[in-house]
Amino acid sequence: MKTYIKLIPILLFVLLLSCTEDTVEPVINLLLGLSPSTQTTSVGQSAVYTVSIEDAKNLFAISVEIVFDNSLISIPDVDPVIIGDFWDGNANLQGWFFEEPGILSVAIGLEGTGGITGDGALFTFELDADAIGTSDIEFQNLSLIDQNGNLIEGFNDIVFENGELIIQ
Repeated sequence: MKTYIKLIPILLFVLLLSCTEDTVEPVINLLLGLSPSTQTTSVGQSAVYTVSIEDAKNLFAISVEIVFDNSLISIPDVDPVIIGDFWDGNANLQGWFFEEPGILSVAIGLEGTGGITGDGALFTFELDADAIGTSDIEFQNLSLIDQNGNLIEGFNDIVFENGELIIQ
């Protein structure tokens, strides 16, 4: 009987440990992605991509280059970039540039001060399919900054979801 009495505190301790909650919070990475990630289109048609962000903290501005195979794809003659809903109508398209073949540079910044925290579409862009083949659509030279000009929290651990355009 004494053996059972000695085991009861040990069993209660084990039960208590097994019922406690794990207090470690999950790691959430900043994510920048293209949607849809893969598109298929025909020569002479266009493809529209949305650049979205997840888990942004105090984002004030973005500067990024979208890189693609310029032997297969070109930029339309009309404005190919439209500001997304992440900015709540409070941002200006600082510019889009197509100075080098195969690179679309985009810069967007908030009007005034502050920053936005959350998820959403940063911008959409359009590409024209000129020849049969497959091209990666990738991010390059990205800056996500706060109102003080510093990289936003999580920038060094950012996850990229690049895309692809298949032209038939």
